[in-house]
Amino acid sequence: MADIHQMAYLASSLCCLGALGGLSSQATARVGNTLGMIGVTGGITATVGLLNPPIEVLAQMGGAAVMGGAVGATIAKKVEITSLPQLVALFHSFVGAAACLTCIATYIHDFPHLATLDNAAVLKTAIMFGTYIGGVTVTGSLVAYGKLDGKLSSAACYCLVDTLLTPVFSPQISGVWDTSSTLPAWLQALEC
Repeated sequence: MADIHQMAYLASSLCCLGALGGLSSQATARVGNTLGMIGVTGGITATVGLLNPPIEVLAQMGGAAVMGGAVGATIAKKVEITSLPQLVALFHSFVGAAACLTCIATYIHDFPHLATLDNAAVLKTAIMFGTYIGGVTVTGSLVAYGKLDGKLSSAACYCLVDTLLTPVFSPQISGVWDTSSTLPAWLQALEC
């Protein structure tokens, strides 16, 4: 059964890659858009099928999807076609935020088991890179939005936040954190 899900993921990935190629010219944009919708729908369907959530969780997932779609549709209706690049940049920052929040939730969920996991180093590395890439995506997308919308200068900008946060995260990056200790207090507040 897991092979079916893997094949669905592969087909969905290929559709998404085809969408990127299709969206590169106006002549193939409709096909690219259709491939993108098929790819994302297939990926979501395969994930939900693999998770096999209880009906309550499935209802929560559906509710979250409907609310997100409503917010996106409301914002998209207010945006003129000439402002579409700004909208894409702004929505892309949500993707980075989702990556960061997913990594933080994974860390909180798996923290009690990190001392005994065989693949703890791989997991911590994936969490660290996911958080970093998500953070860069958030800040980069917001800067792109600001520049495209004329709210920021088009000159190169220096991000002071990276300089300030690097020392905070370097113990995690170098593996100095003791996984047998308790969660940091600021993460304990987030734990369910």
